[in-house]
Amino acid sequence: MEEQSKKERHSQQLLNKHANAHPTNDSLNKKKDLEDILEDLVAAFPEGCFCQPTPETVNQIETALNDLLIWSTSAPISSGLKMKLQDVINTVKTQLDKNPFSCCDTIQTLQALVLVLLKVIAHPLVGNLIKNNLQNLTQQLQAIFVGYLACLTCIPNCETAGIFANLTQIAINDNAPAAPYPSSIEVTGLCTTITKLIVTLKNISHPTPAHIDILLVGPQGQTVILMSDAGGVTDISNVTLTFDDNALSPLPQLDQIVSGTFKPINYGGPIPDNFPAPAPAPPY
Repeated sequence: MEEQSKKERHSQQLLNKHANAHPTNDSLNKKKDLEDILEDLVAAFPEGCFCQPTPETVNQIETALNDLLIWSTSAPISSGLKMKLQDVINTVKTQLDKNPFSCCDTIQTLQALVLVLLKVIAHPLVGNLIKNNLQNLTQQLQAIFVGYLACLTCIPNCETAGIFANLTQIAINDNAPAAPYPSSIEVTGLCTTITKLIVTLKNISHPTPAHIDILLVGPQGQTVILMSDAGGVTDISNVTLTFDDNALSPLPQLDQIVSGTFKPINYGGPIPDNFPAPAPAPPY
């Protein structure tokens, strides 16, 4: 009887242990739902301009992102979409912690997060009853980020400066177009408005530089003559010329041309400058 009583007491103790363990398991399963997380994200971002966020703001955003990361582990979405969501969350967190902090780069990653969230919400396995609320919250985030861009005038994926070249040798013919004609340079990756342009021509040789006429043409047909009727009849050999509006002076009209930086110049000769097609028609 005593042995039986011990077994019963031991069994009761085990039952009590299991009973005490249930709240712990329940607490682990209590993940925030997506609607609450998106509400936290909307609340985390300040009104007006974003940059540079305070440490408190960054902490609040990252807390919501961590909740979103936890939610994603058991989210009712495809494994591929789940991976995209987790990747973009981690990218945003990395960008928020970068030093120095980049406003434009961070906002671009936040916009990428919104695009993935919209795909998550549109997933068939996400409940239809809350889709509208989720879409509204995501659109609120989108509007906030667009407002941040307006503050910064960020232009995604572009550079403000670059060096571009065509390394093909150009043969300067007398009384005929050069070969090749035209010589094109492809410019990519720059921001939409170019405000400064410097052109360099390397290793120019010619017995009569006054016969060299060089026209620069922009992508929309803008034209500027870099040099025309300059340097007289004194031959040049392996001269490198850079053309910059901020240079101190243009090329000489009659004197010897030497390597250097000069303002564009068209002295004008007895015969008007007229470049064959595909160059635009004059005047230049």
